Amino acid sequence: MGFIKKCKTSLGADAEPQILKDIKQLKLEKYITEIAPAVFEGLLRCKTAADVASAINIISSLHTRFPDTFTPQLASILVKSLAAPSSKHLASLTPEQREKDEQTRISKQRVLLRVVGEMYLSGLFWGIDTQPDGIGGIKSSIGLKNLAGESGASKSTGSAATVSLSALQVKDVLAQPGFSLFYGTLYGMCDHEQHHNAQLYMALLKYFANDLALPEHASIEESVASIVLEDGVRVVTQEQCNLLKSLVDRYYSTMSKRLVKMHNILRKLERRNEERLFNRGQLHEEAQEKQKRWATVFERFNEQVTFVSEQLGKPLLELPEEDEENKLNINFGAANVGGNKDGSSLANTP
Repeated sequence: MGFIKKCKTSLGADAEPQILKDIKQLKLEKYITEIAPAVFEGLLRCKTAADVASAINIISSLHTRFPDTFTPQLASILVKSLAAPSSKHLASLTPEQREKDEQTRISKQRVLLRVVGEMYLSGLFWGIDTQPDGIGGIKSSIGLKNLAGESGASKSTGSAATVSLSALQVKDVLAQPGFSLFYGTLYGMCDHEQHHNAQLYMALLKYFANDLALPEHASIEESVASIVLEDGVRVVTQEQCNLLKSLVDRYYSTMSKRLVKMHNILRKLERRNEERLFNRGQLHEEAQEKQKRWATVFERFNEQVTFVSEQLGKPLLELPEEDEENKLNINFGAANVGGNKDGSSLANTP
């Protein structure tokens, strides 16, 4: 069908007028199962803010015509696409493949996260968020199998960039006041140990911090939570803003703690190399490369933490001058601080 091909090719500003015209004029009912995946493909081609805005207009038009069929399908596809790769998949890759895979994933998911956020702020998820089991269910739309992990047990693999929850924990997440599909998506991306998804949270703050009153001392009255439609319905509730803020604040807190740990590790490595240079008069190239690698990783993660703190209006983190070297017990051969700027792990970096 020509309409499906158009959606796959582009949802940008150049294609918007014709696609909107087709949505109004064509009989699309029996093609809905094909249209949602086609729209998703088109979204992946969006490169600019103007493209995203046009795509949201197209999605909104389709939602207006097919709220009970098109929207839940697209929401399910989007949420699943924002899930991190499985630990089994990551384990099958070489360090070089994993780094390239992570760069591609972050680039794609950054665009999709913006689309999901814009859909949330536009009210396109209302029908899913406001029903106990969603349209077909929040449970199916949010992809709770992804939240529950491969085995459904609480665990941390250290390699997957997602959280893994038990069935009881998932139930608790859903029951929180202010829960929304957007919150559930972000919750599933919270990796509080390695912070592989830090760049996605940076994108979240860049695009939506003020809209959702996420910074310190931000006013709810100046956020989208202050918008009330004619029928008294709010676009986003204060409870939803508060829940999202607590999620982002916690992520920043764990980023800060990890940065301090990385700082201490780097300082100890630098002192160790200084002692070797002083005692032996030279430093092996391998030791120099190791220190350089750790310094690069630290600087990249420090930039990420600084960006998040600035977006949230929090004081910049002060790193300790000394790390009480004798109190540190760190095995550099086993340590895995990860955190490349692209979100990949340092553990297997050559």
